[in-house]
Amino acid sequence: MLRASFTPYTLHFGFEAVTSRERMRSKSTYFVCVWDDEHPTVVGTGECALFRGLSADDREDYESVLSDICSRINAVKIADLTEWPSIVFGIETALADLRNGGRMMPFPSDWTDGGSGLHINGLVWMGSVEEMTRRAEEKISEGFRCVKLKIGGCDFERELHLLEQLRRRFAPEELEIRLDANGAFDVDEALQKLRRLATLDIHSIEQPIASRQWDAMKSLCNVSPIDIALDEELIGVFSVDEKRRMIEYLRPAYIILKPALCGGFSGSSEWIEAAENVGIRWWVTSALESNIGLNALAQWVASMKCDMPSGLGTGQLYTNNFRSPVERRGAMLYYNPAIEAERPEIISNSRYTPSFSSKNHSNKSQKSLAANFCESLITTMTRSYRIIDPEGLAAAFVEEWQNDKDHITARTSGSTDTPKDIHLLKADMELSARATCHHFGIGPESVLFCPLSTDYIAGKMMIVRAAVAGATVVVERPSSTPMAHWTLDRADLTAIVPSQIEGLLANGRGRLRSVIVGGAPVTPEQERIMTDSGIDFRATYGMTETCSHVALRRIDSRRFEALPGFSFHTDDRGCLVIESGSMSFGRLVTNDIVKLHDNKSFQWLGRYDNVIISGGIKLFPEEIEREIAPYTGSHAFYLTGRKSERWGEELVMVIECEDVDIEAIDRALSLHIDHRHKPKGYIVKRELPRTPTGKLLRHRIK
Repeated sequence: MLRASFTPYTLHFGFEAVTSRERMRSKSTYFVCVWDDEHPTVVGTGECALFRGLSADDREDYESVLSDICSRINAVKIADLTEWPSIVFGIETALADLRNGGRMMPFPSDWTDGGSGLHINGLVWMGSVEEMTRRAEEKISEGFRCVKLKIGGCDFERELHLLEQLRRRFAPEELEIRLDANGAFDVDEALQKLRRLATLDIHSIEQPIASRQWDAMKSLCNVSPIDIALDEELIGVFSVDEKRRMIEYLRPAYIILKPALCGGFSGSSEWIEAAENVGIRWWVTSALESNIGLNALAQWVASMKCDMPSGLGTGQLYTNNFRSPVERRGAMLYYNPAIEAERPEIISNSRYTPSFSSKNHSNKSQKSLAANFCESLITTMTRSYRIIDPEGLAAAFVEEWQNDKDHITARTSGSTDTPKDIHLLKADMELSARATCHHFGIGPESVLFCPLSTDYIAGKMMIVRAAVAGATVVVERPSSTPMAHWTLDRADLTAIVPSQIEGLLANGRGRLRSVIVGGAPVTPEQERIMTDSGIDFRATYGMTETCSHVALRRIDSRRFEALPGFSFHTDDRGCLVIESGSMSFGRLVTNDIVKLHDNKSFQWLGRYDNVIISGGIKLFPEEIEREIAPYTGSHAFYLTGRKSERWGEELVMVIECEDVDIEAIDRALSLHIDHRHKPKGYIVKRELPRTPTGKLLRHRIK
């Protein structure tokens, strides 16, 4: 039996996108997935690319209709959804992807095998004449010989001047100019403007006047000196007969298909047939889809053998898009099979209202699997998962997770501020859990190991991951020797803090598949131990507010990579800003200074409030600690600043252990460390304060 689910997502433009209709900084969309109960790990993914203010299905009940369609996906017929074109676009994509193995490849062809490219046009967005001139020159320098400019948003005389400049520089045989007026011209002045534009050898103009003025449009199509292409005119025309009547009455030179607005791929195919029957040509353009929709759109265009440059791209409009195998090289679009498409994590659109039952299982294999443990079977609306928790350590959280509230209460660690209780949406936690399960391939047969307290987010999220995956999770009291009493043959995903690394390896080597380590920085020595183990250890980056980690890094790399659905940039301090189109926080500004590689990866340098400015030089204590650590033995320490008359601030080491040989450490650092990174003083403490996860609490020296 098929199942379907969806989640909303907000795409953020990297600039202010201007058309004759509106100015946009963001765009809402919806992702949908479909799977079969018999093969739940094979998932088809699509995008219901609703375009607010333009889509025929931009209605208040959109989400409830989409939810209803997902709930009865087995009975849904595409022919019954014609008035919901963006939903058809998403459902058709997801079903086609599912049929082809859930590989984000709904329409495989020679093109998706890495074959010859698709011709595309360059798009110049509206702006000032100066901005449009610069953007047009950029497109031409990138190799485009077909450029589309959006007009109608500025003074017509100034736009005409821009086009005259372009045409003086590039002859018609060198540059094909397409225009898109988005219905900006008044009917009374449209023909006069078209005649003036025609002197510039314009290839075509899309939708010169607003749609639904058929008599005026028919007249323009008959007498216009520039070929007219219909675009918005196609929106809201649903039946095959209506499509034929409109095409035959208006007789444009071209039609331009946006499948998300024109009835999906099936509806667009009907338009193509109606147009070709009367000798009208066509091409395809995107409708501001994310890379999920663009990937499907490009694959469909390749399969349709379109012979005109299409208006497709690689989603570079957005700062929080998804990794895609669709690449632009010059004025061509290629599919790179070596790049794995990133899929969004999709949470259930059903309200999460699980019920709880505890029982002893008579099945011998289950008793053998969980010998000496208490078992609980948790049943949710979609699937069951098993908790093996002999001491009932997770009982309070499980009860909270099952109640009717849409949130849980979590306590922050207190490593950067006073610990406090905050509310986290269950939908956010489920979304985060799905991202982790997808990354590590966690499913119903998987076993998770949680030797962490479920009072804090890291432990809570291990329970939620088991819930969304239908997996088994074993909960153990936190200690420095996790897995000491482990009776199962493996743990597919384990979550620990750095102080548990050596104990876990002593007890669990040979049983561990993947281990995530968070809550505190890992030392170079710990990194060496993890690397030498041959086990898939990953360091995490995240916080309570983001429902655990948003990025992971391999232990042998300093580079954190985003989980699906998250993207990054920095503020004017150089601090990381986390963006998510699907989680409720949307945008979260941190105090973590990073080196940004791209919008999906970064290197963590340290906390903004820990930075020490000594003699005008910024010192990042956390980075320097990694450099110093090999020369301090096994002693815990941190670097901080204290006031200095000479330097403003100076670097000081605060180290744990009363009998430490400070002189030996100082000599070693003098020999091996950059003099700017060598502490100017040492403070010895019997014991350093820590958070419950083992993270050192830093204090500046007065």
